[in-house]
Amino acid sequence: MKKYFTALIFSILSTVVAADSNLKYIDENCKRAYSTFEELLQFLYKFEGNLPEIKESKIKSLKFLDSRWKDESISISLRKQTFKELWEDSDYHQLQLQETSYKLIKELEEIKKNSNPVKDKNLINSLPNVSSFGDYQNPYKKLKEFTRIQNNVRDFFEELEKRKSKIEMLGQQERLNKSLDNNAQNFAYRVAFYKITIPSIIDCNLEYLEAKRTSK
Repeated sequence: MKKYFTALIFSILSTVVAADSNLKYIDENCKRAYSTFEELLQFLYKFEGNLPEIKESKIKSLKFLDSRWKDESISISLRKQTFKELWEDSDYHQLQLQETSYKLIKELEEIKKNSNPVKDKNLINSLPNVSSFGDYQNPYKKLKEFTRIQNNVRDFFEELEKRKSKIEMLGQQERLNKSLDNNAQNFAYRVAFYKITIPSIIDCNLEYLEAKRTSK
């Protein structure tokens, strides 16, 4: 009987130690994910902040033409002509990138304000006593919001690569020199790195959820 209780205590202690080690592993994963997230945000600040200024009058003109080629009440030939005019204008491509990056920055700043490894872990540990309202007050809604923003991150970098290539074709690559790494290999590596930022945060939140489930 004594041996049985000794084995039982040893088993319980081993389970507790294993669970503690697993949580420390998840904590480290989350810290790394949020560190990369901060790098992504700084990249976007640098990108948007170092683009050359486009005159307000030109911005208004570009927006008018952009709405015009999308207007289905206008003839197809005129829409094609308007789109061609825009497509050959490097200011148009820069403006599209600026507006997309600005929206993405605002979304990432919202994540930064409401989430970090400690906040994510504490929110999950407070289950089931969490709010059913607010994207960042419920871990399941938070994961849904992370997924939506991750799609936006992916879309931004795909658009960046496409419009960067077009700007270079137009002989205007110098307008991106201060915003982006001129080394093509380094740029490709950083883009691939940033694309997995939000998925890494999602993964560590799922790991916290699994740890919470198995600790019951």
